[in-house]
Amino acid sequence: MPTELFEWACEQIEDKYKQLDHTYGWRLLTTPSATLSHKPDIAFITLNPGGDTIHPDHGRESCENGSAYIYERWPRGKGKGPATHNRGEAPLQKQVQALFKEIALLIGEPDYRSMMDTSLMAYYIPFRSPSYSELLKPKESREFAFNLWSCLTENISPRLILTIDRITFEDFKKILGKKPGCKRADHPPLPTGWGKTTVDVTWYTIPGSRRVVVTRFPHLSRFRIFNRQKSKKHMGQILSLITEHLRQCPNKFEVMT
Repeated sequence: MPTELFEWACEQIEDKYKQLDHTYGWRLLTTPSATLSHKPDIAFITLNPGGDTIHPDHGRESCENGSAYIYERWPRGKGKGPATHNRGEAPLQKQVQALFKEIALLIGEPDYRSMMDTSLMAYYIPFRSPSYSELLKPKESREFAFNLWSCLTENISPRLILTIDRITFEDFKKILGKKPGCKRADHPPLPTGWGKTTVDVTWYTIPGSRRVVVTRFPHLSRFRIFNRQKSKKHMGQILSLITEHLRQCPNKFEVMT
């Protein structure tokens, strides 16, 4: 494995992108490339980049300015006014900021924005598509992502993995479950205060490693459960549960150089 994990991953993605005849572009990280090599405690992994074009102000492989959920202008839906939201003002961006703000308060991190910039934020399947149903060769693309992240998680060890879709959640459970001697415990589905919508939580204890918690929230662009009064109590309980191990063994989030 090359010492530069990010460069290695990008080479693998570019080769597979061409092999599978993808055409919309690709992106791996929504944070700086250094977040893949600094072994961050928190990872926020979403399914795949959406849309059919790469914005000229957005990095192709990563977002070197900091978290894309803070610094980028994301497009609006068609017929909804200006072409883009203000920086960090798209619904999903605002929800992710609210999520990290609550986590920062729980673990005693004074600056949630800095915590977002230094956490690992990425796409599980790096290939762009207008929607997941329109992703070219989804089976092969997902298999590639599984193998890629299986390799990446041998070199990084986030203690809290946050997801907002079932594919990423289920595949990360399989990736962690492959580790020798791994013990798994599933929590019953947790209510969100939004109808029957729930949050899933799975714990892993890996010999010689730290405890890892994998969590699936509902897709936050559709279910805006943060900063919502009816969900506030539920979210507080859920976030307290999934960050307990971070509070017991806190690590300082520092600005990377």
